[in-house]
Amino acid sequence: MDQLKWRVPIWKRETYASGVAEWVVPGEAASSTVDDEMFARQMRLPEVGPEGQAALAGARVLLVGVGGLAAGSLPSLVGSGIRTLGLVDADLVEISNLHRQTLFAASDVGRLKVERAAVFARRFRPELTVQTFPVRLAEGNAEQLVSGYDWIIDGTDSLNTKLLLDRVCQQLGRPLVTASVHQFEGQLMTIRPGGPCLADLFPEPPPEHCVGTCAQSGVLGVVPSLMGVLQANEVIKGILGLPVLDDKLLLFDFRTLEAITIRRTVSGERSSGGSVWDVDAVSINLENFDLVDIREPDETPEINQPHRRVPIASCYEAEWERPTLFVCASGRRSYRLVADLRARGVCDVFSLQGGVECLEHD
Repeated sequence: MDQLKWRVPIWKRETYASGVAEWVVPGEAASSTVDDEMFARQMRLPEVGPEGQAALAGARVLLVGVGGLAAGSLPSLVGSGIRTLGLVDADLVEISNLHRQTLFAASDVGRLKVERAAVFARRFRPELTVQTFPVRLAEGNAEQLVSGYDWIIDGTDSLNTKLLLDRVCQQLGRPLVTASVHQFEGQLMTIRPGGPCLADLFPEPPPEHCVGTCAQSGVLGVVPSLMGVLQANEVIKGILGLPVLDDKLLLFDFRTLEAITIRRTVSGERSSGGSVWDVDAVSINLENFDLVDIREPDETPEINQPHRRVPIASCYEAEWERPTLFVCASGRRSYRLVADLRARGVCDVFSLQGGVECLEHD
């Protein structure tokens, strides 16, 4: 209705919170005046100006997943001047969401996330166009959803969904900004059509169990929000023609405030796949590997195989000259470690599928 009011030249009666009511006629001139005042400080930036602000206003951005990451990206996008948003999420608000998904209030529990997020956005700017899709992104609807937007933000915690978005965005020529969070850590990258993508970083689709979700592993409430702000920053920079993380992976540790940037490259094996990272104890000869246990010192059971115990934090700095098989309790931490090491160019490292329970132990 708000959009209709702006498009149709009719008078309307507005009643404000103060109780004052008046008849007004909407129009482009009024909207422009409001926008100029709202974004005056942003337009003073040489990199933005009126032309950049117009580009932001004309961009269409799709958020896939309206949770913790969207709690940072959505307000930042709206505040930057983006006028058209799409929201994709089939979930309802749960009480356990609220500590990190600050788009919602306790009164929103049990209601659709996309609907409540749309209300939140329109409180910022009533003239926004917000399209809501209370569905899960899947093979059958991904192309249709993505094709209507200029930039895509991945706010999901599903590896399968991320890889699906990666493939569809490459096919349709849409830039994708994807982020992941885990406990105190965040990862961020921007994927340009034809540039290094998730298929290059993960030549073989990682198993869903390789990293626990927020519900399984926990997460500090501010981590997804701050990573979401960084996602919005990438989109805004991309629209303005500024450099983005289109050939890099940003790793950020919120405990130490340390950031690592890893360069990404296009792989020649996008279609054919690459090395096997996730191996099981039955299909390999353990004698061919250096076995490294990355569990905490108090974790049991003990491994009844020749091995070393190395804290996971130390694994990033060590030299791995021989084929090395990392093992943890379930295979999640070891797989994530191997993914990080391979992204840094370390090749002969592998993760034991299923973790320590798959080995003989005391």
